[in-house]
Amino acid sequence: MDISVASGGLFDTSTDITRVNDGTIILTFNDCNSGTVEYDIPSINRQGVVPIQRIANDNIALCETLAEQSPAQVNSDKQTNTLSSVSKPTINALPLTAMNAGLNDAWYYPQTDGQGFFITVFGDLELVTLSWFTYDTVRPDPGVTANLGEPGHRWFNAAGNFAGTEAVMDISFASGGIFDTTTEIVRDSEGAGTIILTFSDCENGTVEYDIPSIDQKGTVPIQRVSDDNVAMCEELNTN
Repeated sequence: MDISVASGGLFDTSTDITRVNDGTIILTFNDCNSGTVEYDIPSINRQGVVPIQRIANDNIALCETLAEQSPAQVNSDKQTNTLSSVSKPTINALPLTAMNAGLNDAWYYPQTDGQGFFITVFGDLELVTLSWFTYDTVRPDPGVTANLGEPGHRWFNAAGNFAGTEAVMDISFASGGIFDTTTEIVRDSEGAGTIILTFSDCENGTVEYDIPSIDQKGTVPIQRVSDDNVAMCEELNTN
């Protein structure tokens, strides 16, 4: 996988984004519960391997079921898809009755390209997590630099139980970390804010946020970066 670094953004605002490549990642899975991330990032002269495992075991059974099926033929168009590709929302999509693992994907709003969401649904736990990759509300001063990425990058997490097609999620900010290094992490969720995540169907949803620390409220319409998992979502929706 090619690493892409986006810069020039503002929180939930349409801006011109610049993208540059900065190294590679080799992602390997041993089974449905463990894998490795091998990275090579020239800008910081760092190489390494990170062993990874799931945060929760909820979706292992689904992974194992899919692993037993015959692999589908992947056409050349899918092989060249990137995160900048635009998935087209379907106007007449079947309404969603409840969140399911087919929603697990990268989501974004085309008007704020360069920002986006990773969403994971744990059906058995009736839990959903969201990571929002975005920017600060103001651009850093021109002299401010970062060793990795760009100084305006911001990301945070939210989690909460879902009922039907909606989840009310508490936002959590983590601080104190250093790239691929064991450090003491501080998580601030007390009063950090809330997100209401809602899906109308397997291809469209909204992220309604309230973040008191920056006095920001708003609603982001979201769609998938790629339509690859729509069929699975629709199948799970009818079962």
